[in-house]
Amino acid sequence: MSALLFIHDLKYEDLPAATRAQAKRCLLDGVGVPLAATGLANVCRPFVELAVEQGGQAQSTVLATG
Repeated sequence: MSALLFIHDLKYEDLPAATRAQAKRCLLDGVGVPLAATGLANVCRPFVELAVEQGGQAQSTVLATG
């Protein structure tokens, strides 16, 4: 079976419980870190402002900045 078919046919329930738990932690970390940087820590504010000033694609934003 090719890797593509394996991924296509894979269901959440097929993943081991430890894998599902780690995936949840990674998702929370991936959302939580940018949210924390949006104003909860003043030391992060210059980095957020720099990212916003740099611009980019119109469909892209810095999480939680609008």
